[in-house]
Amino acid sequence: MKGITETQTPPPVPVSAVPEEPKKTWNHPGGKLLDAGSRSLTQAELLAVLLGSGGGGRTAMDIANAILDKYAALCFLHRTNEYPPRVVTVPMLSQVPGVKRHKAARILAGVEIGRRMHAIWYFHPPRPVPAKPSETDLIADILGSGIRGRSGRRIAEALLQKYGSIAGLYDTDMDGWVKIRGLNSVKAIRLAAALELGVRIHKILN
Repeated sequence: MKGITETQTPPPVPVSAVPEEPKKTWNHPGGKLLDAGSRSLTQAELLAVLLGSGGGGRTAMDIANAILDKYAALCFLHRTNEYPPRVVTVPMLSQVPGVKRHKAARILAGVEIGRRMHAIWYFHPPRPVPAKPSETDLIADILGSGIRGRSGRRIAEALLQKYGSIAGLYDTDMDGWVKIRGLNSVKAIRLAAALELGVRIHKILN
């Protein structure tokens, strides 16, 4: 076989011979949210971020998948699949093994955000939203315990003072959130997951 001279063009490399860049993997969906954005997360990954950790010998992803199995993905996390349908409550969601009450409250706060954003985004003029639970209550449930001498509620109040409302948090970024004292990256990731869960509930309600 003749060699390639300086005037000849080397043959193209076969496509199969071009090495593919390895797909990036993450140890936790929170890292994926930071790198690729909340929209990149699956339903189970969103719930796993809100759960934070596993329990009873099961990982957060195991528990998240159990929730999705029980509630037909997210479809019946807003309303139960029965007649008449019922709003899913903290005691109901806590029946899933591994879901403690405060974790159920985080997830259902994201669901309630979805209902409220649907009332604002879908209807013209927007429908009124319930006064209770307040937006402060919802964000405080998502953030959980306080840090740096500030309760979750105080952090929620500071966040709403800066951005005006939960609707005002959309189209902002976590870099601005974490400037609020007591709002660390873990809590910011959790809040971003809850807001994305709200978007997906809104789409289900369309």
